[in-house]
Amino acid sequence: MDCWQTFTFLRVHRGSERLAELGDPVRWTATSAIDTPEELTAALERHFDDTTPMVVEMSPESTPGVIAVKPKRALHLVSAPLDVEMPLTAIALEARVESQGSISPFTVVVHDPINPLVELMRTDFVLLDSERMQCVLDFPDQIFPAGARLWISLSFLGGATLRDVAVTLYRVPRERAVPEWWLEHRLAPTGEFGGRVGDDTEQIGYSGCSTTYHLSILISPLWLR
Repeated sequence: MDCWQTFTFLRVHRGSERLAELGDPVRWTATSAIDTPEELTAALERHFDDTTPMVVEMSPESTPGVIAVKPKRALHLVSAPLDVEMPLTAIALEARVESQGSISPFTVVVHDPINPLVELMRTDFVLLDSERMQCVLDFPDQIFPAGARLWISLSFLGGATLRDVAVTLYRVPRERAVPEWWLEHRLAPTGEFGGRVGDDTEQIGYSGCSTTYHLSILISPLWLR
């Protein structure tokens, strides 16, 4: 196997200065539970081994509600099939979190828009002494085709109650997304983590024979401003 094609390089950023550079933000919210879309069934069974997955619809027109997430069980935020093509450079996930302890480990997964069996990015976070969660995942630019679904999975190690769950989509012109999209599919995967993270490290690198990005990040209230 040629590992050169599976090297991954990651950066961790503090603060919100770079958010303005990402693209045109569009805010969606998550509310009501829906039946599992048929095209996602195989991926859910393979990656999550959950016979009764918790699937919640997200859209630009919904009103946020309260979502209870059981320990070690994933919440799947899924959109309706897109009416038109949507080039994206990043996705931000935010919510108010009520958990049992002051330390709340959680995992976020962004799934590939074309092949649900593939993960664009998987990241472990830890929420420290805070009820506010906000993380930005700047994966290689993607072109979500018309008819595809946006799919984000979120799980808490100890369970949690989520309020005001929102997803911000950072859209870019198609011509801007094409270079990274092409390289991501043809050459080495790359990704960046941005937003508010409780880590003084400006840059972290990781390499190995894996196409899934996996990094642990602490989110502290000191950086939530």
